[in-house]
Amino acid sequence: MNGRVTGFLAFLAAFLLQYCLRFFLPAGVPVPALVLFLTAALVYLYQDSLLWMIYGAVFIFASDLLTGLWPGAGLLAVICVELLTLAFRYFFNVENLMNTILYACLVPPVYMSVLWLIVTLCGSTYSYTYMIGSWPFQIVYSAVCITLIWRVMLRRVVPHRQDRYFS
Repeated sequence: MNGRVTGFLAFLAAFLLQYCLRFFLPAGVPVPALVLFLTAALVYLYQDSLLWMIYGAVFIFASDLLTGLWPGAGLLAVICVELLTLAFRYFFNVENLMNTILYACLVPPVYMSVLWLIVTLCGSTYSYTYMIGSWPFQIVYSAVCITLIWRVMLRRVVPHRQDRYFS
């Protein structure tokens, strides 16, 4: 199976699993943003990441349409995360575990802060401190998911190690 179909199926599985987890997690525990984490990991790993950026944007927009109050807010936020990813990948070595963990810890705060800014401009009354309350869960989820995807995909994506970036 080629990479496009496999990637689409991975995004579809993450999308469906993200909504199924709502029924299994206890009340008050935020659901991990699996589509965001998959998008962030694949854009981080692949040099030609346009396909993964498009898949991530499409599935985030679909989740906005299904459950979001402001359709398109998540789409703009994930585009900001993708731009952060491209900048981070330019300056840091993708093959370094510590860089990957640092990047994984940056993804949820950036996404959620941009999302909060957009929905606040649209008229939401949620405070920034309320939104920060779910950061610890999302950062742990992100660090685990992105690092696992990175570990599994690293050998397939980067066949030859290169040390031309900051470690």
